[in-house]
Amino acid sequence: MILLALEFAALTGVIFMFLCHVWMDYVWLIAVSYFAKKGVNMLGSQWYRMFIGLFGVILISFGVSFLGDALVW
Repeated sequence: MILLALEFAALTGVIFMFLCHVWMDYVWLIAVSYFAKKGVNMLGSQWYRMFIGLFGVILISFGVSFLGDALVW
């Protein structure tokens, strides 16, 4: 992405890409926290904890798979 930004608009392109990237990180984190709060209200505390636990297990399995693939190379 940096090379494309450099080709597109030199240093100004890199600065623009960085600012947009950081801004989108904030938008993403705010959206995730907002919908997480809404999820508790919609599902109830017990179902929400089970739902989050399931996604936690999925993320851990992705992490283990990622590390396993890295160690094989």
